[in-house]
Amino acid sequence: MKLSSGSAPAQPLDHIAALDGLRFLAAAVVLIGHSWNCLAKPFEFDFAFRHSPLTLLINGYGAVHLFFILSGFCLAGSADRVRKLVDLAQFYTRRIFRIHPPYVFALLAAWVASFYYDTSHANGGLTASPLAMAAVHLSLRELLPYFLYPSVAGNQLNPAWTLTIEMNFSFLLPFILWLTRRTHWTVLLAASLYPLLYFTRLPDFLSYTFYFALGIAIFQEQARLRRWADRLPTLGRAVFLVLGLGVFASPWMLNVVYLPGFSYRPLGMGLSGAGGALLLCAALFFPGTNRFLSSRLLVYGGKRSYSFYLFHYPVMLLFTRIIRGPVGWPEGFAFIALVFVTTWAAAAVSFAVIERPSIRAGNFLCNVIARRIAGNPQVSRLA
Repeated sequence: MKLSSGSAPAQPLDHIAALDGLRFLAAAVVLIGHSWNCLAKPFEFDFAFRHSPLTLLINGYGAVHLFFILSGFCLAGSADRVRKLVDLAQFYTRRIFRIHPPYVFALLAAWVASFYYDTSHANGGLTASPLAMAAVHLSLRELLPYFLYPSVAGNQLNPAWTLTIEMNFSFLLPFILWLTRRTHWTVLLAASLYPLLYFTRLPDFLSYTFYFALGIAIFQEQARLRRWADRLPTLGRAVFLVLGLGVFASPWMLNVVYLPGFSYRPLGMGLSGAGGALLLCAALFFPGTNRFLSSRLLVYGGKRSYSFYLFHYPVMLLFTRIIRGPVGWPEGFAFIALVFVTTWAAAAVSFAVIERPSIRAGNFLCNVIARRIAGNPQVSRLA
């Protein structure tokens, strides 16, 4: 049967340049946050910085959640076109080729880089996390199984924990969207609160359903949200954007991120998701925000943001070898800038050599699938 419901379908999703820009800013925040966390700092200074509006610059916690909300929105646009078995096969093929080959390349690069990690001269200049991660060097035999499915690979590629979640939800999302069409997005959003609140009772990745549900909800309500945004005056849009940034940063500013027993984890995740959803709405429906995020430099970075995200951590660990004791402001900024520029270059290479050819290979295979499946009436429709 067709994957449809009585409700009116959302409009087809065209490429939105502003989302590339938003994705790059989120990736940049992750890089800056990890680099900041890498360097040892006086506790009082670090605490004051994290609990001020400046925490937006290092809020990698929220930036990853924003990635998931963006994925929910964009994948809903792709899955919304799934009506036949051939569409489903093509959806999965594109997602696998989009996620997996760059992951394999980044994991191999991180493993090679780990031969050159050296924190022996840090002398108190680094925090515990980079010291532990730089000590990881898997044997080739240990490494090989991790090429099969995205993961942190025994902490050889730490940021890849998000790829496990992305891949899992890529497989689930067409069915989630199908169920949502037959009920309502509010049902999905309400259901997503259970794994958020009771995350210890279910597989960990399901606790992130909330963010994908937010993205799906915005996708399905985009026409109504656009009409509402069009009626907002300029001041109202500015207030909305400031509110979004404030809610997005609030888990750190209100100290509800990491507390003993993680008792406030759902609150921090909920606030982070709500702020991310507001920022996505601003990017989509506010002309000024949309134009800023659609600037050429941000869009260029956004198209390469996946590789940027994957490579920033091994690049950062490589450069920890230059740390020779506690660093001040100039050295700290120089370290972050060096990691940023090098990661930018590595991402450009990865995009040209791996990502773009992988996307093309996925599209080619989708055409093959269309020719093989679409011509067979017995398997052409989802039953």
